[in-house]
Amino acid sequence: MGPRTLESAVSASKGSGWIGTGIFATATLKIGSISLRNHRVVVMNTHDLSKSFGQKIDGLLGLDFFKEFELVVVDLKNHKLILQP
Repeated sequence: MGPRTLESAVSASKGSGWIGTGIFATATLKIGSISLRNHRVVVMNTHDLSKSFGQKIDGLLGLDFFKEFELVVVDLKNHKLILQP
């Protein structure tokens, strides 16, 4: 990745109360047999977020991710996320 400009920086300071900064990037997301190419993501350090929840957090999924699917089911009992293209 090349140098980043201020236009590519983003700050999260509202909503959950968690504060962090990151940069926009484009990535291919793979979920099972599904690939979402050239998806815009925010890359940021989640160490403090993991610490506050007491478990490792690799990332957060937003509404822009879930809108790619026809059906989204959160099965809390079985700890599963079911996504139907």
